[in-house]
Amino acid sequence: MEKKHSILLVEDANLVMHQITRILEDQNYIVYQAKNGAEGLEIAGEKIPDLIITDIMMPVMDGFELIKKLKADDRLKEIPVIILSCLDNDEDIVKGFSLGAFQFMHKPASSEVLIESIHSFLEYSSLLQEKKKHIERLNKKNEVSRILNWTAVYANNANNFKEALSDITGFICMTLKIDVCHVYLVENGKAVFQEKLALYSDESLAAQEMKKEYSDSSEKLHESPLIKEVLKTKNIHIVDSAEGKEASPEKNKDIHYQVAFPVIFNNSIVAVVEFMSSQKIDSCFGEKDICLENIGLQLGQVMERESYSREILKKNQELSELRENLVSMVIHDLKNPLSVITGTLEIWNSMDIFKQDEILAMQMDICQKSSVMLTDMVHEQLRLKKLEDGNYIPEFTEVDLVAIVEYIYFSNKEQFDESLEFKFNAQQNLPQLTLDEHLIRRTIQNMFTNALKFTTEGFLEITVNYDEKNEKVTIIIKDTGAGIKQEDIPHLFDRYYQAEQKRKGTSSYGLGLSFCDFAVKAMKGQIAVSSEIDKGSQFTLTIPTKKGKELCKPFIKM
Repeated sequence: MEKKHSILLVEDANLVMHQITRILEDQNYIVYQAKNGAEGLEIAGEKIPDLIITDIMMPVMDGFELIKKLKADDRLKEIPVIILSCLDNDEDIVKGFSLGAFQFMHKPASSEVLIESIHSFLEYSSLLQEKKKHIERLNKKNEVSRILNWTAVYANNANNFKEALSDITGFICMTLKIDVCHVYLVENGKAVFQEKLALYSDESLAAQEMKKEYSDSSEKLHESPLIKEVLKTKNIHIVDSAEGKEASPEKNKDIHYQVAFPVIFNNSIVAVVEFMSSQKIDSCFGEKDICLENIGLQLGQVMERESYSREILKKNQELSELRENLVSMVIHDLKNPLSVITGTLEIWNSMDIFKQDEILAMQMDICQKSSVMLTDMVHEQLRLKKLEDGNYIPEFTEVDLVAIVEYIYFSNKEQFDESLEFKFNAQQNLPQLTLDEHLIRRTIQNMFTNALKFTTEGFLEITVNYDEKNEKVTIIIKDTGAGIKQEDIPHLFDRYYQAEQKRKGTSSYGLGLSFCDFAVKAMKGQIAVSSEIDKGSQFTLTIPTKKGKELCKPFIKM
């Protein structure tokens, strides 16, 4: 059955009102009548007619004022207006068109001209409305395509489920201008509201009010009937109070359109997303909406990848712990045989039979030094294990840092290239400081040899200063070597981690810097690292300590 068009006639002259009404009703139009602009504005707001015909000269509110108010109302501004007036001067005609009137007709208008004008206009208006709806449908399809394309790309590259959930729902809200988004994670069959993942539009008064209501409430947001329905059926559900469906019991009366969809992983719901809006989102969402179903599946795939990554990480941690325990056991068992070998070599090295043969004496010396080095490595590994487990108790004594640095330099002097300079800066009369001598010696030694390993020219510099006021010593080891990549810096102190080696012939077990980290922490200090590729690195040790009674010997430049 063809829909009847409705026309609002605003006219103060009863005879004209009666004549035009009869003409329109004969053409099967629905006619609403008003005797002035104020009455016409009220009826227009209530009935929303397809067309308004108005006179100009009327009591209470004239036709010009009526058109102004119609065009200022978002609900009524699209209603076309025909002026039917006895005024015929150019100024009134121009004014009518400038206010937004569609046509200006003079009284008395013949019924044929009036009906033809209305027919032509309504036909034109119908075409415009159809075009507008078509454009809106295309725009909506484009929006949905954008959402699907973006979420597919994002989800395929995401590994963190909560981040993906937040970013994807945020993108949907922004694209479709949704007022409120609530996210629930499902635990033991219950939906738990995630306050940090909730989104509220800054522009929507309804959203601001809802945000205030929930933030002021001492209770957590409970499952709404809509959320319970999704959990029960595992399907997408909508609530549209504008179409007479019962809305969820939300406090904010302006929220009348809601849609909720599940995120499925391993055939179980792991999350539910709820969108709420003060304005209908047309037909983009529905109970069988493929868009949201795909997004739910994509988010489920992110959850699957994250779960797989956690499982791999757990297995790696277990393997790492197994390796650590095995290494510790082997290292511990090596201690006694090494002690026997070292002691035996010391005895043999002191015997005349080995001293008389120069080559044999040299080989014995090499064996003895190698056994001592191996023994030191075993002891360092055992100390590192104790430090890592928190079982090592530092032994604090008064330490001469200048003597330690000088010894380390002279012990490694032969490894310096001709183009490499060593610099040692320490404040004059640096006092002895209360530190664990073994820990600080090994820390400086490890950092020194590590810097030397990757520095072939320029300088290697050690600076030592004591802040008596704050009772802290600062030790800076700086070089002009290969440098460290920024992505490697956070892992420098991990056990067995080795950054990319830039100097040929270098090798290490990846324990030196790890020992330094644990050693400095055991003394309640900290290490800062800065580096730039091909320009060098700087390690800064800051350790709390107290001043000793004696002073170190004066600094000797090298």
